[in-house]
Amino acid sequence: MKLTKKAKNIEKLYSDGEFINIQEQEPMPPPRPFWAVRKENREIKENPTMVINEISRLFNAKMRENVDVGIMTQMSAKIILSVVADNDGLSQLDIVRLSSLRPPTVSLTVNKMEEEGLVRREVDPNDKRACRIFISEAGREHRKRVFESIKQIEKIIMSGIDGQEYDILMKLLTKMRDNILLDGPFQKKK
Repeated sequence: MKLTKKAKNIEKLYSDGEFINIQEQEPMPPPRPFWAVRKENREIKENPTMVINEISRLFNAKMRENVDVGIMTQMSAKIILSVVADNDGLSQLDIVRLSSLRPPTVSLTVNKMEEEGLVRREVDPNDKRACRIFISEAGREHRKRVFESIKQIEKIIMSGIDGQEYDILMKLLTKMRDNILLDGPFQKKK
C-alpha cells in the first residue's frame, strides 16, 4: 500500500489510547465504530440503541455520498419531501403534524426546498391566506434517486442476514419504534 506524503505523517488513535504510526500498520484496519475509540465508551457497544444510532449515522454518510446535495443534506428536508410526496397539497401545519418537526423548522426548510425547486407552493383555493405544498418534478426525481440509493445500501447492510434473522430483526425494530411512539408526543420535558 503506497501512502501519500501527507498520509505518512498522520497518526491514528486506537481504542487502547496509544498512537500508532500508519506506516507501521499495514494494511489499515477497518473503520471502528465511534463507541470503540475510547476506553470509557466500550460499554456502550452493549447498548442496542447506540448500535442503531451508529448504523443510522453510517447509513446517512453513505446517502450523502450518493444523492444528498443542498438542502437535502438536512434530515428535516428528507422528512418533509417524503411527507409531501405521499400527501401532495398539504399545508405547513399538516406537515408539522405528520412529521413531528417544529413549525419554524418546517417553514425554513420548505422555503429552502422551494428555492431549490424540490417543492412548490400554491394558494389554497378555499383559504387565500393559506398555501398548499406540492412536490415538483425535480423533487420526484430526487426521491427516485434516494430510493435507488437506499436499495443499494440496504443490500450492503443486510448481506449475510438470512430470512429468519431478517424477520426477527424487523419484529424487534418495529417493537422498539412502537415503544418510543407510545411514550407520547415529541416535546421538550419541563
